[in-house]
Amino acid sequence: MHRVFFWIFLPLYLWSSTAQFDYIFIGSSPIPLIEALYRSYNGKRVLVLESDTTIGGSWKAIDICGVSGVDMGCHQIGQDPKLKSFLEDRIGCHLVPMTTPQNQMLQSSDSGLYFAGGCYELMSALYALIEKSTVVLLVNTKAESVYLDFDREIAEVKTKDMSFSTSKVVITPHSSILVENYPHLSRHSTSKHYHLYLLIEDPTPPHFSYQNGICPGMSRIINVTPFSSSLQGSGYQLVAIQTFDEMSLNKGDVYFEELKKKKWIDPTARLICAEKYIYEQAHFNLGKINLENPKAGEFFEVLSTDAIWNIPHHTERWEKVFNIVKNPG
Repeated sequence: MHRVFFWIFLPLYLWSSTAQFDYIFIGSSPIPLIEALYRSYNGKRVLVLESDTTIGGSWKAIDICGVSGVDMGCHQIGQDPKLKSFLEDRIGCHLVPMTTPQNQMLQSSDSGLYFAGGCYELMSALYALIEKSTVVLLVNTKAESVYLDFDREIAEVKTKDMSFSTSKVVITPHSSILVENYPHLSRHSTSKHYHLYLLIEDPTPPHFSYQNGICPGMSRIINVTPFSSSLQGSGYQLVAIQTFDEMSLNKGDVYFEELKKKKWIDPTARLICAEKYIYEQAHFNLGKINLENPKAGEFFEVLSTDAIWNIPHHTERWEKVFNIVKNPG
């Protein structure tokens, strides 16, 4: 799998003048990206603004412990056949049993299905679809504020250097943006998600994939080795651990020994590297703004993105349009 950088260069006119879009999406996690594609396939003008240099939100791939393109955090996607069908047939992913990814004859396993190439595969597939569509994607471009023009029924979304107009701003519960009309009400709280990565020298096959916490301080754990082309056959394994607090990120040696006790790594395994990654999420409360002026809510649409297994709730309307695009005529 080739490593790609998620950079989009826009035509100069978009940098020098206000652009008009039917929808502006704030953030680029999987469900908003698929929804953005769906609306562009329906002839709508769509802009996606992502503050990070890569797309994906909490589903992005990161480089850590010297390994490129691995999952940020611990994920599961369940085993819904509708989810599998849509992700494989419409998005272009390849799903394998999470517990035994090498046995591709199985339809699922105790931990459900997962992307053969991890989050990197999912986001690469979505990026490829975005690149072929009319969606305008801007990475490394934070939507800092939005001004609601009630007279013109237009929302002006502002970044550091640009301003874009739209009739609808599509956000998620974790979008971070200031509403200029109501600055005292649109301040958002944030939460942090703590991750510790252990690079382990262990030439034996991975003995586990996803598990809930196995000792104090640990929330959940995933061995990303089977889902990373950089690691397969390397003699190394990479384990991602989500902890409950920042202090627990210092327990790399403790967690390593616990893996040995559980026989999830070989007794002769060596800990090569322990690296921390803290992911911060905002919590946007549109309800406070709506209480002051219900018309303000008409400028926003909130997409639920808490779990990727929510995709089957949308596939009935997505399927028809995606099928037409994939099989024109």
